[in-house]
Amino acid sequence: MTVPFLTLALALLAICVSQLKPESWKFLVKSALVLLVFEGAIRKWLLPGLSDLVFFGKDFLLLIGYLIFFFGTSKKHSKMATWGRKTYNLTFVLVLLNFLWGAVQAFNPSLGSILVGLLGLKIYFFYMPLALLLADLFDSELELKSFLIVYLSLAIPVGLLGALQFISPPTSPLNIYVPGADNGLATFRDLQISRVSGTFSYLGSYGYYLITCFALLLSFFGTKLSLRQSSLLLTSSIFVFANGLMTGSRSTVGSLLLISFFFFSFLLLTYRKQFFKVFFNLFLVFLLSGISISLLFSGSLDAFLYRASNTSDVSSRAEALLEEPLKFSQLNGLLDGYGIGATYQASNRLRQVLRLPQGRHIPVYYEPELGRIMLELGFLGFVMWYGLRSVILVNLFLLQLRIKSPFLKNLAFVAFMLHASQLVFGFLVFNYVSGIYYWLTTGFLLLLPKLDTFPGRVSSSGTLHNRFLLSNDGQQQ
Repeated sequence: MTVPFLTLALALLAICVSQLKPESWKFLVKSALVLLVFEGAIRKWLLPGLSDLVFFGKDFLLLIGYLIFFFGTSKKHSKMATWGRKTYNLTFVLVLLNFLWGAVQAFNPSLGSILVGLLGLKIYFFYMPLALLLADLFDSELELKSFLIVYLSLAIPVGLLGALQFISPPTSPLNIYVPGADNGLATFRDLQISRVSGTFSYLGSYGYYLITCFALLLSFFGTKLSLRQSSLLLTSSIFVFANGLMTGSRSTVGSLLLISFFFFSFLLLTYRKQFFKVFFNLFLVFLLSGISISLLFSGSLDAFLYRASNTSDVSSRAEALLEEPLKFSQLNGLLDGYGIGATYQASNRLRQVLRLPQGRHIPVYYEPELGRIMLELGFLGFVMWYGLRSVILVNLFLLQLRIKSPFLKNLAFVAFMLHASQLVFGFLVFNYVSGIYYWLTTGFLLLLPKLDTFPGRVSSSGTLHNRFLLSNDGQQQ
């Protein structure tokens, strides 16, 4: 059953690649990003019987895009990759070392099957090429800006669905997870109010989507937009923050607040010559958002505060988060682990479907990603993986110091904040939504310097100057 299915999939893949034009990879990547937002809705309500197949739909689109990008006829792609390797050679070396070590751990006998190891390689490395593709995905700052406005506007219907889930009873068809979910529906304890998941399969994935959208929305602050565009983005930000409260996730809401604080501190420091103007604009945006949330979604704030005040596991979870890597490093020595993919939530399902042997039993409880990386890759793999992420984080911070265009500078800083917020507390590997957005924003290292060659500069006095903006009617000046 498995071999014919794989043969058919490979044949379909070859046909798709052969029939598409060299530049079609851009459409495929953008389509995968849109599908990422709505695939959970398709899995939960439209095609629940094909849930697993729909889940891999975005990966299929990305795979075809990868093949066209790297093996197409256009030569500029290879030039950009070569430039990237020269500019960030340490990063590329660490990527290579991590992949080689991951390949070694894919053959770890503790996994019980190489197929589990291949699944592990997929969750760690499949979305990495997005960082390279992003450099050629957009040809100008205006094109990037236009795409982001449309993409972030999707948060409005998604957030509206979340609001409907919040006011609907937990037994409503709106409040379900994908078929086969092991955990029951999450609620605000005895309030009998559902913690919303929007169009996403699970609550955790939705939280990462909201955090990423909110950070990208902030990057438009100080950018000249049409009234329609400003209204769309402001409405999106209100829905994003309100839905963050509706998820009941303390980490999501905490990330939204921290990102807001550090981004606005960054604005005030960067444009200190315009301090009062920036401060007034910040106050106005917060005032409008606060009034809107208090009038339209007051119940979400009450529910979140109720849950936050009636839970006492914050300190214990934070303690476990920091202690787990040290404890787990002693299970297998410094080099060995249980194998890449050993703790991935879908590995057991893969074993059941394909009747694979069970891997070696892991004798400890695990939840945070830090501990799971240590269990899978061992101490050496743990150091290399977080060494790579630390180097990327430093490069993003240095990038925002070099960029001159205000909008691109904002993007570089929000990418830095996203990476910093996920370094310890996030789930980059074990949450595919976070992983996709992580490697996309890593691609800013290559994309933003290229786009910064277009007109748009900040003068030495810190005054905003940007000719590459939109006028009130939405046209380029």
